[in-house]
Amino acid sequence: MRLHEPLTPPCAKPMSPRRVASSLFGQYAIAVTSVALALLLQKVVWPFMATSPFLFFFLAVMFSSWWGGWGPGLLSIGLSAMAVDHFFLDPTHSLRVAPGDGVALSLFTVLSLLMARLNTALRKTSLERALLLERERLARARAETEQARFHALLVQAPAIVALFQGAEHVLTLSNPLSTALFGQRALLGKPLRASVPELVPQGFLALMDRVYSTGEPSLGQETPWTFLQADGSTKAYVLDLVLQPIWDAHGRIDGVACFAFDRSESVLARQRMEELNAELKRSKEQYQGFVSQSTEGIFRLETDQPLPTTQPEQEQVEAILAHGYIAECNDAMARMYGLESAAALTGTRLGNLLVRGEPHNMESLRAFIRGGYRLEEAESHEVTHDGRPRVFLNNLVGVIEAGHLVSAWGTQRNVTEQRRAEEALRHSEERLRIAVNSAAIGTWDLNLVTGAYQCDERCRQLFGLSTEVSLRIDALRSGVHPEDQARFEQELARAFTPSSGGDFRIEYRTHGTEDGVERWVSVHGRAFFNEQARAVRFTGTVLDVSERRSTETSTRFLAEASAVLSSSLDYEDTLSNVARLTVPDLADWCTVDLKQPGEPFRRVAVAAAASEDAALARQVQHIHLDLEKHRSHPSAQAFLQQQPVLIEQIHLERFLENARNEEHARLIRTIRPLSFIAAPLVERGRAFGVLSFFSTRSGRRYTAKDLAFLEELAHRVALSVENARLYQEAQKAIRLRDEFLSIASHELKTPLTPLSLKLQMLSREVKRQPDSPLRRSVEDYIVIGTRQVKKLSELVSDLLDVTRIAGGRLRLEPEPLTLDLLIREVVGRYEPEAARMGSRLQLDLQASVVGHWDLLRLEQVITNLVDNAIKYGAGKPIHVGLHTRGNRAKLSVRDEGIGIAPQALSRIFGRFERAVSERHYGGLGLGLYITRTIVEAMGGSIQAESALGEGATFTLELPLGAGETAAQDSSEEPSEADSATRDT
Repeated sequence: MRLHEPLTPPCAKPMSPRRVASSLFGQYAIAVTSVALALLLQKVVWPFMATSPFLFFFLAVMFSSWWGGWGPGLLSIGLSAMAVDHFFLDPTHSLRVAPGDGVALSLFTVLSLLMARLNTALRKTSLERALLLERERLARARAETEQARFHALLVQAPAIVALFQGAEHVLTLSNPLSTALFGQRALLGKPLRASVPELVPQGFLALMDRVYSTGEPSLGQETPWTFLQADGSTKAYVLDLVLQPIWDAHGRIDGVACFAFDRSESVLARQRMEELNAELKRSKEQYQGFVSQSTEGIFRLETDQPLPTTQPEQEQVEAILAHGYIAECNDAMARMYGLESAAALTGTRLGNLLVRGEPHNMESLRAFIRGGYRLEEAESHEVTHDGRPRVFLNNLVGVIEAGHLVSAWGTQRNVTEQRRAEEALRHSEERLRIAVNSAAIGTWDLNLVTGAYQCDERCRQLFGLSTEVSLRIDALRSGVHPEDQARFEQELARAFTPSSGGDFRIEYRTHGTEDGVERWVSVHGRAFFNEQARAVRFTGTVLDVSERRSTETSTRFLAEASAVLSSSLDYEDTLSNVARLTVPDLADWCTVDLKQPGEPFRRVAVAAAASEDAALARQVQHIHLDLEKHRSHPSAQAFLQQQPVLIEQIHLERFLENARNEEHARLIRTIRPLSFIAAPLVERGRAFGVLSFFSTRSGRRYTAKDLAFLEELAHRVALSVENARLYQEAQKAIRLRDEFLSIASHELKTPLTPLSLKLQMLSREVKRQPDSPLRRSVEDYIVIGTRQVKKLSELVSDLLDVTRIAGGRLRLEPEPLTLDLLIREVVGRYEPEAARMGSRLQLDLQASVVGHWDLLRLEQVITNLVDNAIKYGAGKPIHVGLHTRGNRAKLSVRDEGIGIAPQALSRIFGRFERAVSERHYGGLGLGLYITRTIVEAMGGSIQAESALGEGATFTLELPLGAGETAAQDSSEEPSEADSATRDT
């Protein structure tokens, strides 16, 4: 804005074109009128003061420029010069200027112009001052409104709120809950220590002092406090307490805010509940102690629902078995069931304890019902938790309520000791038989002397033996897969060696004689020897482990596939590697088709298991499906429906219907696929490709299990491709971000230099007017503006450095440099800033420390460290030291300010990392990151030591020799942004 332009307050209403014209016309009319009035007055006084023809015209120019600005002022200057020349300078009544009068008219014009400039500047300043005063009034009104709203919010808050001011903790605000807490005492405006003395011995004042002095909030959960009431009594509270420091506009602690929630009721209720629970626990322990002394089992039965006693007898028996359970028992009864404690038996259903259908049990329950729900010395047969049946003698008494059986108390005694051995043996044999049958284990027993053998059907099936073949060692060899034959013979020979102990363990493949299915079997046998160390018996078990081996193979393949998928970010290369990995273990052929948005369906990879199919694979590579024309093709169906397709057995003629052309049909006839699976590649609900597998030479028939496995493989492939794509997009976004930051920082840097120059010119202009009443205000604005321009320039430079570092373009230009002189120069520039912050810079520099460094970058490092020390030094002395140690220079900058928290020391040198809140200290968190990068690029190191409230010390070491500089330099020429920044 130019100085002569009039300012319009933002709150003023815009004027209409007619009003603007009228205003301009009035301004120029006033200029003409003032000149006319000056002419009239000069005419009147001319006879008395003929030597001063310009006096009243000066007044006219001053009034016109003050009222209307430059335009009316220039008009009044011109009219005044013409009037003076025409009426008062010889020759009069003529516009010709005599040589002697030209100087006077020129001097009048120059003085009038200076007067008009001063008046317009004064007028602009007055308007700006009025505008600022109006803005200040509006801001103060808004602040008062917000303060009143905040005050009402605190007063109406559902928590205890109190505000204290100053070191004496004067109460300035107390909401109704807080007033009730203090016993309805009038405490506003009074120091807390004098007005609430009962809090001093409880440590509350110490907490307040610590929060006020350190600025750290204090938190307490369910802390007890006692307060005096208005009637002189005391009342105890349990509070969740928060003490928070209050900061003023200058960042100093002004008071403490207290927020609390009354937890007295909940704590008291919890304590009462704990007391009741303790009483119940004591009662239960006394009862359990009494019951545990008994050597017989004592128990209580409960039912899920009341059982009517009016039902038929058999229905009641079934209901008791279904709904009855052990609600309580002693340890003696639990031990009868082989359990360690009663807790293990509690909750067990009666139907799970009694052997259903056992005559003694059914008869006992019927006797219980017929005897009026009383039973004495009745025998029951039950199965305990260790799997062994036992016989018990029971006494039982039922509890009847409103014609329903709700519970029963009883005792139980174990009478199975005399039959334990026989029953245990029978039960063990039964368990073994059940286990063998359920596990599908084949068993054999071969007498090597007589040739007699025992072999079940499962054993024959797994060994690959027909029913007509006798079990012999040679017969076992016949079913072994040829590739496992040598290993089988080795393990068999070792088993028949007496020194081995006769143990025979092996897993190998067999072919069934009837179904022809290849199986993996696990054989565990033992050879027994006579006194002459001759094998006389060979017995053992065989188990089908094909499922486990298949699972292990699948797991191993998925692990290998995952490694391949993570080996490259080029998804087409990854898909080609996966296709090659699947053959021949999973398929004889594998094809990969992809479709990106806006592109056709194209084949990117083909893999064939047989080397002689390489030429065919190259032809298949060029076969591309048209999704619109070949929608019935299995691969197209899998893609369009996003569901896998399984063809267990391919009918060639039907499959040929999907051929694109004769060439495609010829390839299908040549390859002759037998079984086929197509698994779509789907990510985020969108299909982008298909994995197709088919078998030819191997004769493999795909099943639903293969479909599930290949579908999982396709899912992992899709996830890997999507991750690769996202990674590429992320890298591109990061690159674009760095380019944008570089360009934006450079563009922001460009207008800062002329702006700084304009501020300097304005400063010099103000100094030329020492008597101006606005000089001090304008100088203050210039100082503030210069400081902000400098700060903005530093922030933009930091952003440029960050983008340069990220792009590997940080260039160093080492040169011989005297470090102590550079430090003195930087410190000298910062002495006014340090004085403004109340700090004093103290130097302890070793003289003549000469090294080979980059002048501008090292100056940037020193500037960052000194600027940080001033910013966080809290107005205390700052110490800058420089010494040499060996062939390295050691520079330290130490302040005595707020310090750095220990957990922040490890990260302050990171990008965008800050050790303090941005609320109180500005900046982007880049200075120390750039400093560390520059120092390390010069072959040096930097570290920080600090403690909260005790200041911080930054120490950097730099090599003195030029050969030790590890400059981070790009082989490229410096970019335009780099050159511009260094020049600036």
